[in-house]
Amino acid sequence: MKIVSTSFVKNESDIVESFIRYQLNLVDEMIILDNFSTDNTPEIIDNLINEGLPIHLIRDTNTFDSLDIKMTKLVHKAVNEHDADLVCLLDCDEFIFSTNEKHPREVLESLDSSKYHLIKWTTYVPTSDDDYNIKFVPKRITHVRDDFVETFYKVIVPKEIIKNYKVTVDMGNHNLTIKNKARNELANYDLDLRLAHFPIRSKEQCMSKVIIGWVNTIASNTDNQSWNTHWRDIFYKVKANNDISSDDLVTFGKEYSLTPKYRDNVDNIDISIKKQPMNLDFCKDIEIKYYTKFNFLNNILENNISLAEDVVSLKREINVLNGKTGMIKSIKMKIYKDFLK
Repeated sequence: MKIVSTSFVKNESDIVESFIRYQLNLVDEMIILDNFSTDNTPEIIDNLINEGLPIHLIRDTNTFDSLDIKMTKLVHKAVNEHDADLVCLLDCDEFIFSTNEKHPREVLESLDSSKYHLIKWTTYVPTSDDDYNIKFVPKRITHVRDDFVETFYKVIVPKEIIKNYKVTVDMGNHNLTIKNKARNELANYDLDLRLAHFPIRSKEQCMSKVIIGWVNTIASNTDNQSWNTHWRDIFYKVKANNDISSDDLVTFGKEYSLTPKYRDNVDNIDISIKKQPMNLDFCKDIEIKYYTKFNFLNNILENNISLAEDVVSLKREINVLNGKTGMIKSIKMKIYKDFLK
């Protein structure tokens, strides 16, 4: 069986090497779309490719398609161009693990190929006990939040589903849409696999993620801001306080990406954390070689430059359009005057 993962990444320099080195203990190839990173994420991936690791890096040049459309294209690419029998749709902060201490690869190989599989998050939360001298993220961050608030799933899809049905990926990789078919008939909620989810990893990464993420949401996805409300909430906390503390990180981790049921009542529920380190015994080659200090201000400023360039480009297009409109009006006026003669 050939297992391929598909991912898009953006400004993930603090975790991308951990993600790739871990995941290549489970999958045969990785297809990664870099979604206009402004940090050195692409350079780290290039270094890993130069080691001979089976990674296919695509640098995004498409500013028009939404991320669900892009991920749909990647899934079909994995099957049609890379001969994948099974495709794991993963964000860079998600690590597949087994709940029964088996090697996750064994569980993946045993999945029913006539179903697609929905794998639930287990969200890890940074604490003041974390040793930042440890660069491999799943080894450093070892506390998880209460499972009762975990309501999001991510998709693993066999080739058979892609080949036999018209499949598109929902925003965030949380489910599939299957044309002319009730997807519940094909969905399986797997209990033997989970996704270790590391959305918040340090003070600098948190501020960079939420400031860039929410500003870009406003700029490019105004019709669907609800997907990123967790960025909005944290953004305004950073804006109000001009900084965040270790306690803030724990709070952000506990409250990250909650559904409205919990987010709207967060002051009335008790979300606790407990120590639950990931099992890394089966992993090989997880030494971090390309670590660089996270520069969150650089990311924010580079993103601002990119947005400014987009505004300039849009203004030029508007000016061209206005010029053409003016020319059309002039021609119409000339025709009208000629008609009156």
